[in-house]
Amino acid sequence: MLLLFSKRIKPRILYSLMRDGDDSVQGYVAGIFLTYKNLKKAEYISQLIYAVNLIKKEDMTSIIIENVYTLSQNDIEEIESKLGLKILDGREQIIASTLYVLEKISDLRNQKLNEKEILIISDDTVLTEKLVLDMARKTKYLTIMSKDKMFSENLGKDVLNSTGLSLSSIVEINKSIHKFDIVINLTFDVALDIYKIKRRAVVIDASIGRKLESLIEKKRIDIFIISDFLYRNMRTFKIEQEVSIFKKEVPSYIYEGIHSHHNYRPVAIKVNGKTYKMKEAVDIYFGRRQNRTVFEAKSQ
Repeated sequence: MLLLFSKRIKPRILYSLMRDGDDSVQGYVAGIFLTYKNLKKAEYISQLIYAVNLIKKEDMTSIIIENVYTLSQNDIEEIESKLGLKILDGREQIIASTLYVLEKISDLRNQKLNEKEILIISDDTVLTEKLVLDMARKTKYLTIMSKDKMFSENLGKDVLNSTGLSLSSIVEINKSIHKFDIVINLTFDVALDIYKIKRRAVVIDASIGRKLESLIEKKRIDIFIISDFLYRNMRTFKIEQEVSIFKKEVPSYIYEGIHSHHNYRPVAIKVNGKTYKMKEAVDIYFGRRQNRTVFEAKSQ
């Protein structure tokens, strides 16, 4: 694992990450001299690839990039192809935790998740398959929007055989988006009219690039838009001789690279660009504290 930061230095490995207790090397912390704001996207990608190739070691299999959410799907595919390293973007971790988070939010609102109309906007990958199968076990009204008819039909058969639930599907998303209480977006290029999303809907944007989150934050302050989950970091690493690195709560893309066991229960969520404990977020956006807090502050 390579943890990459943009520092004002020539590309180099800064530290080895060692597991506290046995001093075995678990990864590396590196710095490269790249300032994304001063470069065009293509230049940034090209220089990042060049810099990482200068410092890459044979035992590296994955990479954690600062500000990974600024990358598009094409960017990630290009970087992974030219480096031979997997970029950890946290999406697998988010998918594994989504059902738990939605159940928790529903409980805090004194509502039942299985009574909600849920739409999953598919990226037509195994991530969609896993999420749909997870959700189908605990929900009654589940719909998928996919650009690949064969993918949605095959997934529908799997869901029916595994859970007994009949998975609905739609093609024209803007004709029916208004009826869904919960929307989970996995695709980076969804063509969605955000003004038609149901008022006070819960939206999870787990897409590469988080474009839907950006649009909703700017134009729909009444929507509960989640873009990341944060997890309690249970591991202690050492940098050289000092016990260090990583906060007690880390975002999904970092947790994906450092966890010692699978934990699908986040301790916090990122809502409308800010980090909250789940109860706090629900109280602010749906509860007694709603009237003069986030909505008015964001509209001023």
